[in-house]
This record gives sequence, C-alpha cells and structure tokens, in this order.
Amino acid sequence: TQEDPVSEAGEGPSRPDADNQINANEYDYFNAVGINFVPHDSDLTYYNGLNGCLGSYYVGGVNKVFSITVNVPDNVKGNFIYLTYNNTVEDPSGSVYVVLWRRFYNSPDTQKVKQIELTQSGEGWHNESFQINDVTFNTNYWLYWLEIYLPPEGATREFCGVQISYIKPPIFPVALPMIQR
Repeated sequence: TQEDPVSEAGEGPSRPDADNQINANEYDYFNAVGINFVPHDSDLTYYNGLNGCLGSYYVGGVNKVFSITVNVPDNVKGNFIYLTYNNTVEDPSGSVYVVLWRRFYNSPDTQKVKQIELTQSGEGWHNESFQINDVTFNTNYWLYWLEIYLPPEGATREFCGVQISYIKPPIFPVALPMIQR
C-alpha cells in the first residue's frame, strides 16, 4: 500500500490553510505607567509613589506638567483611553488634566487633540475611561504626545497610568501563487 506524503511544513501560521495570527486582534494598546512621564521643567521635583504612580510635592514657580510620546502605528483609530490615578487625601485639591497633543513634523505649531479632566474625590485609587473614537492617529505626518497636569498644591493626587486602545486597520491577505503539478 502507498501512504500519503507527509508534510514537513507542519500546521503552523505560515501555512495558508492554518490559523494566521498576524492580524488576529482587532484592537491593540499603548501603555505607560505614571513614572514613565518626564517633567517639562528641570526645576520640577517628583517622586515614584506606590506601583509606579507619579507624584510631586513641588509648590514652586512652574506648573507641574509631565509628558510622554504616544507611539502607535500609522492610521489607527482611537477607541478608549483608560486613566488610573491615586488621591492621597480624602478631599484632594485641584483636578488632574490629561491632554493629547500633536505637532506636524515640519512645523512648530501644535494642536490640542483631546483634553480630559480627572475629578473623582475620595482617598485611594480611581479608574476612568473615555471614548476617543473621533481620533485617528496619522503618524506619517504628526507627532503625538500626552501631557499630565498635576494640581499645583502639594501632593494630593498621583497619576498612575494610561492605556490607549486603538483599532488597527484591516490587512488584506496577499495572494500567494499556488504551485500546480
């Protein structure tokens, strides 16, 4: 009797008839903990609170502004932004502002894309999410970054982290030539 030929290629994602994981997830994420943000001014002092939360006791003459570059693929559509922060006292003073900015590569002009105010009171951890489905990240022409504005009085609030979920554009399968015998 003659046996069927055995394939050495196996059942991996490289086979056209196997499950291909290249574009399996429609959503992807940009993540950063609070302590990854850098201060806008060298006079601004800050500390690493518990679990990577960013705080500052600074009460000097500059605003408490911290920033981080948002690195996402080109032409992805925003879905949600998830923000985590910690109130170190029961009634914290001032809000935390989170602002998404962009700047055209060959211009000094900036544009405010989205501004969010975090106002929940009560001591402890807080999580908030906001839809950003009106934002499309065009990274071929624009630089994107987030700025965090902590309240000017004491260290009543700490910024702990951000997650931006975005929808990837569909990738159409490439036609592979089939070998005929």
